[in-house]
Order: sequence, then C-alpha cells, then structure tokens
Amino acid sequence: MQEGLIDFINQPRQNTLAATSQPLHFILDQVLYPDLLKELTARHVHAFDYLLIGTDFASQASAGPIWLSAQSDSAIAQWCEQLCQHHHAGIAIAATNSELALKHARWLLKVNDGSGGQSLVTYYQPALCAALLGTTQPSSMNLLLGPWSTVYVPSTRHIHGLSPGWLSWQAARSSPAPTSTFFTLSPRTEPVYVTLRWVYWLDQQYAAFNQPDVAKLPPLIDNLNLALQHQIYESAHLLQLAEVLARTDLATQPAAMAILRGADQAFDKVEQLRVLHGLPGSRKKQR
Repeated sequence: MQEGLIDFINQPRQNTLAATSQPLHFILDQVLYPDLLKELTARHVHAFDYLLIGTDFASQASAGPIWLSAQSDSAIAQWCEQLCQHHHAGIAIAATNSELALKHARWLLKVNDGSGGQSLVTYYQPALCAALLGTTQPSSMNLLLGPWSTVYVPSTRHIHGLSPGWLSWQAARSSPAPTSTFFTLSPRTEPVYVTLRWVYWLDQQYAAFNQPDVAKLPPLIDNLNLALQHQIYESAHLLQLAEVLARTDLATQPAAMAILRGADQAFDKVEQLRVLHGLPGSRKKQR
C-alpha cells in the first residue's frame, strides 16, 4: 500500500522559491547532511541557532538541526536552497518575525503522536514535512504554521514524471501564539510518511534502481515495505537487493516469501534472494 502517493505526485511544484521581502529561514539537518557545520565554517557563517536548544531535546542539540535566517536574494540563501534541493537536507520557511518563527519551530518539535503521549517529530526532514503538511486538515493548518507565511519542501529531483523544484503550503492567516500545548498529528501522517520516506530514498538511490519513473514507484514501495516487515531495512542491504526489488513482485513468489519469513539474519536473506533471482552473492556481507 502506498498511502498518499497519488496526492504527492499530483501536488503542484514551483521551480524556485517565491520572491519575497520576508526573510527566509532554513532548517537544515546534520543527520541528512553531515558536513553542514564544516561547510558553514568554511563560508564564515556563524549566525545560526541550534534548533533543539531550549527544548526537551536540548541534549541532542549539537548534532541536530540548525536554524539559519537569510535574505532571499543572498548568497547564503542560495546555498541553503541548493542543500535542500540536491541533498534533501531540510526545508525553507518564509516569515516576517524571525524571533516568533524560531519560537514556533521549537514548539512544533514535540507533538501529540496518537499514542496518548508526545514525541519528537523531525518535521524539518522533507519526507516527513510533506507528509505532515499534506495530511493536516485545513482547520488545523493555521495552528501548524503559526507565524510562518509559507513552508517550502524540496521535491524529488531524479524520478521521471515527478517535477523537481519545491512543494509549498501557505497559511490563510498568521497565528503568532499556539492555542494548545501540543500540535496533534493526523492519523494519516505516519502511513503517508512511510510512503514518502521511500520516495525520497529512491530519489537518492535512483541509479541503483535503474532510474525509476512514477509508474515504478508503487511496486517498488510494496517490495521495500515487504523487506522492512521482514527485518531487511539497512540501506546497504536494500541496495544489494535493488535489481531484485526493481524487477519482481516478491509477494507473489513463494520461494522468495519463504526466505523472507525465515529466521536467518538480514544479510543471509539478502544473499539467498540474490541467488534465487540469478544474481551473484555480494562480496561483502553487511552485519
């Protein structure tokens, strides 16, 4: 099942961020782009904030996302845009009041997750941001966006049939202060995120999967979800199975399903699936 895939495919894109006199605010994630701080230092950029400072997640701040504000026509803004588009490193936000915008960004980190409690939501990662914005009801959108005028999420770049550029969501009106303690996720957000996480991952690994187009996404995502259900989830293992996942429907193959349902470790299942489909065993097993 590919929850939310059609909506994502049909979502309008724009080639560039809209011209604005408002400052642009970028949330860039070190997890998605590990060289972020090194490159900021090389560019002599020191005016940024660690997003997790002052939150319940402050202990993770130094290795977490950063908040960086810039004028829309500046060189640093263009560099941040490239990181978002070429590396899926984060998102962009247009907002007039930088202080309120950052405060809201920190407030949104902890949400009601549907379990009866709260958890950290990494909404600054493009796949989750697109899922969150795409599944929030219109009646809750002003609360979600708060003082942000527009949120821009980089689209995929390489999947044929999906236009590159930016997805965007706008607030109907500004809501400077949250009216509830925590934002509540839609029940649809998690299943849509599961789908979009694969879409963005496939975009990054497009060469390994024979440069798929949108028509190939549903069977690929079904195969990836099936592998995940049977404890094959590391990127190295999935890439070793790329040719298998791209050309066959594992769920219809009894021999493949027997391997997946077996008690072997993930790397052994990968080896067996490759051999089953006439491929040589990988040279190095990933443990």
